[in-house]
Amino acid sequence: MVILRELSDSEDISSKIPLLGSDRERQIRSHYTRSDGTLNEMGYLSELWGFPVASSDLGSSDSDDDSDCVII
Repeated sequence: MVILRELSDSEDISSKIPLLGSDRERQIRSHYTRSDGTLNEMGYLSELWGFPVASSDLGSSDSDDDSDCVII
């Protein structure tokens, strides 16, 4: 998966994305966890990163050429 987003020099993206395991990240994860325990990845990542994530960006596990690289 590769996500590209142009950032301006004045934007401090690192202060906006909650750290994994932080209270904010756990709150977001809890909000997007379904009753069967699975995670709504598209909603979770969109909320976590602060920009929309398309379902095609999440990739499928049956493709051999998927990339796990995320560029922010």
